[in-house]
Amino acid sequence: MVEDRLLELLGGLGLEARFKEEVEETEELQLENACLEKEKGKLVYVFDGEQEEILDVSHSVGTREVVDNADTHAHTYHEHLKTKKVNIGSGEEPKETIIGDYWSENEVFKIIDLLQEFEDLFSHGYHELKGVHHSLGEMKIKLKDNAHPVRKRPYQINPNLHVKVMEEIDKMIASRIIEAMEESDWINLMVINIKKDGWIRISVDYRELNAVCVINPFPTPFIEEILEGVARHEIYSFTDGFSGYHQVRITKEDQEKTTFTTEWGIFAYTVMPFGLKNVLVFSCIVVQVFQDFIHKFLQVYLDD
Repeated sequence: MVEDRLLELLGGLGLEARFKEEVEETEELQLENACLEKEKGKLVYVFDGEQEEILDVSHSVGTREVVDNADTHAHTYHEHLKTKKVNIGSGEEPKETIIGDYWSENEVFKIIDLLQEFEDLFSHGYHELKGVHHSLGEMKIKLKDNAHPVRKRPYQINPNLHVKVMEEIDKMIASRIIEAMEESDWINLMVINIKKDGWIRISVDYRELNAVCVINPFPTPFIEEILEGVARHEIYSFTDGFSGYHQVRITKEDQEKTTFTTEWGIFAYTVMPFGLKNVLVFSCIVVQVFQDFIHKFLQVYLDD
């Protein structure tokens, strides 16, 4: 069963796990102030015997609470994982990245020096994306034998978003992420995603195209294997690819299939877009790049 496997896995990481019903029956721990919220599925509390920590792994390992038995005071695990932004740009234009807020001042200087030494590896906008060399792979969109082109009419865009959408499209054109098309048999729908900070993200509804795509056979990594591989380490470093999919090019003959329509014309992606099936092509390329380090001191996973 999934529950048994979860308990077995957590036990292998040196953690004691009990389900919510069992925890509620335990008189030793008073959880009134712990503010542990039940999400999807069955809530599991995980106890670290040495530090008396409680970890909510009901759906994903995300929210951790630390309970002090003396005064039943609870505070979130995120207090121990506070971060701050630092500038690693060597020029006048600031280039921010995030580091832990628990380092000493001397350690912060060392980290910034290291990041500045490799400043060219960090992207802070579409215009800085260098992309993956075609020798490592390109995305091919192979269709099933019964596939037929799809043509969709565009959604009406909120007039208040017109300027932002046009600006985002201009950035994508300038960075060669998309290019204008005169005509295409495939016309997919553009979708506008608004982030909390007001940033506009352009996506495309590729559900009908996905339905007729041949699935890439590259295997999905096992989350249990990844968790076991990263357990019991003192320092963790996370590297997130900036618009990672946009760093993989689509073969020239397949770009037309990604065409989407707007009020200002039709455009096609020259690089892998979000929402398109077979994103495991990206995973395959990343594994090729880091194959000498995987399972030694590095793990690769996709979070989207």
